[in-house]
Amino acid sequence: MAQYVDSLEERGRLVFLRSIAIEELKLSKNAFKLAARRLIAKKRIVGTKGGFFVAVPLQYRSIGSPPPSWFIHDLMEFHHKPYYVGILSAAEMHGAAHQRPQVFQVITDSPTRTLKKGGMPIRFFTKKHIHDIPVQEIKTEAGFIHVSTPEATAVDVVRYYKAAGYFDNVTTVLIELAEVLDSKKLVRAVTVNGELSIAQRLGYLLDRYTKKHLTLGLEKWVRKQNPFPVLLDPTSRSKTKRLNTKWNVMVNTEIEPDV
Repeated sequence: MAQYVDSLEERGRLVFLRSIAIEELKLSKNAFKLAARRLIAKKRIVGTKGGFFVAVPLQYRSIGSPPPSWFIHDLMEFHHKPYYVGILSAAEMHGAAHQRPQVFQVITDSPTRTLKKGGMPIRFFTKKHIHDIPVQEIKTEAGFIHVSTPEATAVDVVRYYKAAGYFDNVTTVLIELAEVLDSKKLVRAVTVNGELSIAQRLGYLLDRYTKKHLTLGLEKWVRKQNPFPVLLDPTSRSKTKRLNTKWNVMVNTEIEPDV
């Protein structure tokens, strides 16, 4: 079994399936289980639900797993689930890495439990119409992964503001992402998400803290929707509110970006 894992790495592969390993090694299920347990105990491999295993290269044995970006594509393909890397994990890949996320954040189409195997936990978030979200392929040391575009990432850090560290950190990320945002692509990313309140908050934050030209198309789209006023921070208990009429946003929190 150990030689089998070594041979996979030599061929540039990190993942393998229980069913295929049993067939290729001509092992019984019990023999495979015992061998796998020994290698897991030695932090040579890490196993996940359904018989999906990941080999752990030598430099990652101390933490028990290679980076999730090395195997998330194969894992989601194994479970036949659409996905993209999003929120702070995507922001980091686009250069907005002021604060490294403590979990690897992935968007998929149905509720999925957090995966806590080896190193960094993988936390899943659910979104409808995931196939419509603009994504791009980014190369990793072990292949490639689907990552939300900078514009879709900007939308997601506002939508999942709690997972993004609340609005101080959301704004910090938007300021850093602004260097790679395209105003036309931003409108498309907003429209496929279909949530007007998020567009209003995103427009206000970009307008207030980054380059105003980024929001020209977004402002036109929002105005056509005849938006109702929305709170900037839905969780804030502050009684102080001031209406930003451009975006119809009730500013109810003081934002202090860390830049």
